[in-house]
Amino acid sequence: MPIRLMSLNIAHGRRMGPNQFLQSGARIRRNLTAIASVVTREKPHVLAVQEADGPSVWSGRFDHVAYLASEASYPWHFRGNHAPPLSGLDYGTALLSTEPMTHARSRPFHQNWRDAKGFVEATLDTASGSVDIVSVHLDFLRREIRRRQMLALYDRFEQARRPVVLLGDFNCQWSSGIAELAARLDLHAWHPHERRPTYPSHRPLMRIDWALASPALSFRDYRVVPDHLSDHLGILVELDWR
Repeated sequence: MPIRLMSLNIAHGRRMGPNQFLQSGARIRRNLTAIASVVTREKPHVLAVQEADGPSVWSGRFDHVAYLASEASYPWHFRGNHAPPLSGLDYGTALLSTEPMTHARSRPFHQNWRDAKGFVEATLDTASGSVDIVSVHLDFLRREIRRRQMLALYDRFEQARRPVVLLGDFNCQWSSGIAELAARLDLHAWHPHERRPTYPSHRPLMRIDWALASPALSFRDYRVVPDHLSDHLGILVELDWR
């Protein structure tokens, strides 16, 4: 049975709005309910999300991941806070799963005072073996910061005991850093040179959301989810054990 995974930057629940500060808690809940409807339709075993908020003054003061898990009927979820320590905010990346996952942990990168990026990881046990699923978000502004964040991923997963799947918003294209990260960690992507834009609000269109998998896993299917649930489009992948 293939492993079905989805990744989406949920943009603090603001959907296509310019800022979550400008939306009511009720509006943000409706936006998250729309995401839950698409997730229910697509039925991933694991959902990786980025820009996922805990109770924060700028986004309705409630846990977006817990709300999304409840709306989409995902019994297991884990969220990490990667916000700068003095910001007073609570947001980061998260995983939601139809099955219990183990060894969950969160790591913020904290490469500088404004670095609000990081990753969460957990282990999914399947009938064919165990795999570490990682929801990751890299810096949007500076390539040097992204490079240092990728080095942190390399340090963490270069000697991984299990196959790994990295999912998320990498904020760069294949030739701008993903290829090097994939080569160093011996990971592969679905047709990395194909034009599969995931950030439609940017011109030119860019593919900046990725799924990278260890050699023990092969891509059965990959597609970009067309629903406009945030400023990013989701990606959906199916992986087979080799």
